[in-house]
Amino acid sequence: MRGPLERALQRLRHEDAALLVMQSVVGMTYEELAKLQRISVGAIRARLFRARRELARRYEEEGGEW
Repeated sequence: MRGPLERALQRLRHEDAALLVMQSVVGMTYEELAKLQRISVGAIRARLFRARRELARRYEEEGGEW
């Protein structure tokens, strides 16, 4: 059975989930992500901020506790 974090991650937009995984699990830097996505570092930071916020909201909806 999947836990609340996995369920929350799967409910994110694919692009947001991919950015979170590449940064948090793979360890890519903001600069590497920006180059890969062909956008500015500031845009990457903003996208990751929004993706983390959405992940936290969905995590709580899935019954996750901090």
